[in-house]
Amino acid sequence: YFFFICNKGNNGVLEIHIGGGSGANGLRFMPRPGVIIDVPSALIPNKWNHIAFMYDPSIAYAKTYINGMDRLYKVSSGNLTTAMATNTSVLYLGRRVDNTYFFKGALDEFRIWNKIRSADEVLQDMNSSVPANSNGLVAYYNFNEGVYGVNNTGVSSLSDISSQANDGTLVNFTLTQSISNWIESYAMVVPISLPATNITGTSFTANWLAPLQGVVSNYL
Repeated sequence: YFFFICNKGNNGVLEIHIGGGSGANGLRFMPRPGVIIDVPSALIPNKWNHIAFMYDPSIAYAKTYINGMDRLYKVSSGNLTTAMATNTSVLYLGRRVDNTYFFKGALDEFRIWNKIRSADEVLQDMNSSVPANSNGLVAYYNFNEGVYGVNNTGVSSLSDISSQANDGTLVNFTLTQSISNWIESYAMVVPISLPATNITGTSFTANWLAPLQGVVSNYL
């Protein structure tokens, strides 16, 4: 199976998809035609996953982070010194350019940077939004339009809140029910940890504050 997260053009430009040659729950990243980077068994099914790919051919550099962790990858085709390709094709999220291999899942945020980001930056920003004017941020979709599970037929645009303002258009969404619609996401909502108290040889009390985002009803 193939589930496409993004792609730009027919021959693998800024392409990320699940499955296929990367295996079940694996990820394949194609920064340009002919360069294929695979991360086997990358994703945890039915959970929110954070994915970060990096590529800089000027220094033969690639890096993959899954849920903030540096993951091993293999270059299945091409080499890491192949220069980036440019084109004027539309960037698609959730399907391949030829209207196939639809993404069977949900997206919470999607960002494109024109700079390499450090491991600390990836980990720091994994569970939080970033300023729209962040240095090197060239596309930023936070999917904050619409209201979960109601009639959103009049909300068919996806805002690019970066300085580039390349807004997107939703295609073939029903926008009326709990699927094929805007969703309520808690992907980036985490409690604020506080030091433990009442520490003994056999027990302790865990403490935390409510997260900065979302409405808290319970913790699991």
